[in-house]
Amino acid sequence: MSTHWKLGAATLVATLVLGLAAGGATAGKLSVNDRDLKLVWRSSFEIPTGFGALLQCPLTLSGSFHSSTTNKVTFALIGQITGAQLDSAACTGEGSASVLAGSLPWHVTYHDFSGTLPFITTVRVNLIGLSLAVDIVLGFQCLFRTTTVEPARLALARDMRGTVTAATIDPTRQIDSTDTTSIFCDDYEGVGLNWTLGGTGAVETGGGALTMNLI
Repeated sequence: MSTHWKLGAATLVATLVLGLAAGGATAGKLSVNDRDLKLVWRSSFEIPTGFGALLQCPLTLSGSFHSSTTNKVTFALIGQITGAQLDSAACTGEGSASVLAGSLPWHVTYHDFSGTLPFITTVRVNLIGLSLAVDIVLGFQCLFRTTTVEPARLALARDMRGTVTAATIDPTRQIDSTDTTSIFCDDYEGVGLNWTLGGTGAVETGGGALTMNLI
């Protein structure tokens, strides 16, 4: 084994060790490579439409991060969604749905992360203000909107290089309807809908893939 190879390997190991130490010691900020943001559920945005029925639709959300580097603080505002397109004609399942475009922009806030620093596996963000009109299977129309108390929560999965590979909606997050004219729009003592969105989509930027790191 050559001396040059040994020196090169030793330098690489030392660099990695220092990088790991620095990453684990700080990690107080969240950084992205591009401020443009696009979330695309090509056919998998899941909306409950009553009594076990489920609607799956294509949905594209577009917006931006407020800064390329932001503080890693729970509920900190880090971006916004300014455009939303739900292709109702391409939905499958029972019922129908549409985006309430007048509710835009919607807020994106930081929630937390999972994994061991600096190799985090997931960054979770909240989507606040998402508003839908949903025609449920009994013929009623229900309106609902995510709030700071009941946000839609997205898990942004990262690979080892920091590239965000998918956005999965937390299917356990309960979201109450804003329409109180029908008991079928609310989950009251087991009657009505259990509003839990779901589905896994892709994450993009204006230039391609999104990378996200804690620094």
